[in-house]
Amino acid sequence: MHFVPERALSPLFTLLTVGVLGFTLGVTALSEERMVQIFGLIVVLAATVLLLVAPLSTLYQVTPQALRIRWLFGWVTLPKEEILVVWEKEFRLGIRTFGIGVPGVAQGGFLEKTLGHIQAYTAKGAGRGVFVQMADGRKVLLCPAERKRFLDYLRQLGYPVQ
Repeated sequence: MHFVPERALSPLFTLLTVGVLGFTLGVTALSEERMVQIFGLIVVLAATVLLLVAPLSTLYQVTPQALRIRWLFGWVTLPKEEILVVWEKEFRLGIRTFGIGVPGVAQGGFLEKTLGHIQAYTAKGAGRGVFVQMADGRKVLLCPAERKRFLDYLRQLGYPVQ
């Protein structure tokens, strides 16, 4: 079964993003310098991918064998037999250690206020989330839009949910 993450992009942020991208594209188009045009187009394309495509790429797939997470760079698989415990708690992401950390996207390694280093696959930097503790010591943060339904489904499949 598939679960989508909670979306955290505000209309104001979306408007601001489109405005900045439009401004950059306008400056790029009006410039007579070839390098400015090329650099501007690269910036616009990179920003579009990071700010608009990345939040839409995240998806959580639960099967009887594994919890799979789709993010911008592919799939991450958490085999059921390697999951020690799943629980729900408040979180606040701190410093990004690896991955993408822009408004509306938190994917990769982060420092979390109480748990230390975690792997986050979410669209928000703070709030209520689902943590997965792996046998190898990794802690993974997910923020499904339907948290209760997500946790109930994991329980139904025999995952160790607290």
